[in-house]
Amino acid sequence: MNDDSRPVFNIADLPEVTEREGEWASTWKVLTPNMRARGGSLGVNHMRIPPHAAAVPFHYHAREDEVFYVLAGRGVLRYGDELIDIGPGDCIACPAGTKVAHQIANPHDEDLEYLAIGPRDPHEVCGYPDSGKVMVRSERKVGYLRETPYMDGEPVQVWVIQSRLRDQLKTMTAKAVLVVTDVGVPAGRLVEVVDQARLAGATDVGVATVEEAGAG
Repeated sequence: MNDDSRPVFNIADLPEVTEREGEWASTWKVLTPNMRARGGSLGVNHMRIPPHAAAVPFHYHAREDEVFYVLAGRGVLRYGDELIDIGPGDCIACPAGTKVAHQIANPHDEDLEYLAIGPRDPHEVCGYPDSGKVMVRSERKVGYLRETPYMDGEPVQVWVIQSRLRDQLKTMTAKAVLVVTDVGVPAGRLVEVVDQARLAGATDVGVATVEEAGAG
């Protein structure tokens, strides 16, 4: 049985990863490497947070439930508006989809050790209330969202031009249309617009840049 398929791993034999950036610091071991190697949906990490640090920012999950079991040391769980002291034997359950954020921190002088248990959903979305950031795992991006109307910024589809223009031409004696365009618009796109104008009933269709038309 090779290393990727065996079901039993001793924690002493597993590689350790350490990250530190300012007040954020943690060391962890993946206790289920056989599941991670196959893209499994459940995993367990052994976490160790050094004194006066936190592993991750205050956050919530849209899709992933998380469970933490404290092995050694003391810490503080920030859960929504609450601060809760935690220690050995405490089991912490953080359900997904509630928008109640959580964070485990270690304000004490000894390491805090715990197990972190949960799935790894490829479509997970996390929110970070303190900063307003959002993480979209499928896009591999963390950033900021702004509210906007659903159709804001979407280009008018070419087929819509014919419908709208037909209604306007019905009230016009001269069926002439001038298509005003920016210099960078591809020629093929202009041809499409001109064709739609003719299909709408225009008998004379011209094309001009913004500068030529005096519309700038």
